[in-house]
Order: sequence, then C-alpha cells, then structure tokens
Amino acid sequence: MGRPPARNGHPEPYGVRHWEIGNELFGTYQRYWMSADDDKAMRQYAFGGTQRQKRQRVGTPTDHRPSAAVSNGQPHQSFTVWYPPVVPKSQTIRVDEDTWREVADLASAGADDLVYTFAPESGGIHFGDGRHGKIPQKGAKITADHPRRDRARAAQRLLPRRRTRRGQRSEGQRRGFHPGDTAGLLL
Repeated sequence: MGRPPARNGHPEPYGVRHWEIGNELFGTYQRYWMSADDDKAMRQYAFGGTQRQKRQRVGTPTDHRPSAAVSNGQPHQSFTVWYPPVVPKSQTIRVDEDTWREVADLASAGADDLVYTFAPESGGIHFGDGRHGKIPQKGAKITADHPRRDRARAAQRLLPRRRTRRGQRSEGQRRGFHPGDTAGLLL
C-alpha cells in the first residue's frame, strides 16, 4: 500500500483524512456541503469550491445527529463542524443565540469569558473548563457559520510536485481532475 506514494517521491501516506464520494446527488437534500443550485453544485462536485454554511449544527467527526450539537455542561467539550476544512478566522460559533469569540489559547481566558479555540483544518472547536473559558450550559445548542474550504484544492497541496529537467512542472501534476477520470489514480 505504501509503495505507490513512494514511487511518486512521497514515502509516507499522503495524509488525506476525508474522501468525498458522490452517490445519488440528484436531490438538494443530498448535496451536503454543496450549493442547492444545480449548476453550481455540479461545478463544486467536479472541480471543488467554497460554500458558506449558515447556522449549521456542529457534531463530532462521526456523529452529525442533532443531539451531537448539544452541550452536556461538562468542562473541555469538543465539537467539529460537519465539513472541514474551514477558511481560517472566518467562522462564527454560537452557543444558543450567543456568539462566542475565538482565542489562540484558553489558558489566558477568565471563567466567564465566552471563548473557544478553533482548528481550521479539522474544524475542531474546543471550549473551556469553567476556570479558563466558560463552559457551554447543559442543553445549549452549538452552531457554526463558516465558509467550507475546498478540500479538492487542499488535498492537491499534499501531492508531490514533479519537475522536469529544466525545473518546470511536468504535465498534469497538481491539477484538478474529474471524479470519473481514473487515469493516473494510484491504488
């Protein structure tokens, strides 16, 4: 399994954590992060893109049920947005109707500060312990507004660049591809 990346100058796995495979994308209810507009959604599916998420419930990486967006009232709660990665510094996190503020480190926050830390690549949201950052009240619903960053372009950055003898990019390297195009796909 590790040999194809090594042949491409990348001895370790590529580090892609999420794969989006389309299946029956004929209804707007099956668009997930993509636009409800048919033309825009098909372009996003084929070529990637950014789509603004508004008042979207948060959850965990494996749980998008409504209950996963509800605070249990305990310290150090963690949630994730549904469709990371997120454009850095673009998110708005709400606990019920209150907008909370992103900080780099909860250690400098006061007990009543409405703050959280955020990891744009994973979409991770981390709340305080009641001493350093307020704990979201038990039963409070947590939502996020954010532009979801293009995973296709983010994944392309993980792929190695190949150079010709003259130092130019070789044909087809780090380019987008149509989901049906399997030429050059390494399995």
